[in-house]
Amino acid sequence: MNLKIGLVLLILGMGANSYAKKGDEAKISEMKELKEADGVKLTEVNYQVKVSATPEQVWKVLAQYGNIASFHTGISASSKVGTSADEVSMGCERSCTIYDGKRKIDIKERVTEIEDGKYYRYEVYEWTNFPLKKMFNGFGVRKDTEGNTILYQVQNYRLKPGFLTGMMKGKLKNGARDTLILYKHFIETGEKNADKETVLKMEKYKNV
Repeated sequence: MNLKIGLVLLILGMGANSYAKKGDEAKISEMKELKEADGVKLTEVNYQVKVSATPEQVWKVLAQYGNIASFHTGISASSKVGTSADEVSMGCERSCTIYDGKRKIDIKERVTEIEDGKYYRYEVYEWTNFPLKKMFNGFGVRKDTEGNTILYQVQNYRLKPGFLTGMMKGKLKNGARDTLILYKHFIETGEKNADKETVLKMEKYKNV
């Protein structure tokens, strides 16, 4: 069993190295750099996709925070926490349930940074069934130099134990890609909760 786990981690680590060679650490957002939080050093992965929509249309979707599961097929369930609203705002909180294979992961998240119409970042402050020590996720929209609308995600994290942080980088990068494709699909088609595997296998997303 230990040998199998070691091989899996080695493969994931190789994937992370290949991404790094492609400029993995390039700054793609207007959010401040987040290299450390509460004394914990963080690693970053990011991803971006071009979307056939205006930045305003993309933000309208991103702003649906507490009720994200109502349209995003990557989230099995979500709800606002306490007095928070469904629409994103500074300090608002939500709970989400996602599945990694058959493993159910429950998380709670709180918005820590926001620039209305452009981006927000939240901290995962509570979780189950994931080897997490610290994690922040940021989502945003911007125009590139050619005038295209770009949807992006920036993830800053550290896993526990620490050696998993680098080894899981490739998997987390792939997860960011999947998340953004599912956002893109909903924004461009309006199809809510489309089957995840069907969407990700579509030819039009092959090179996204």
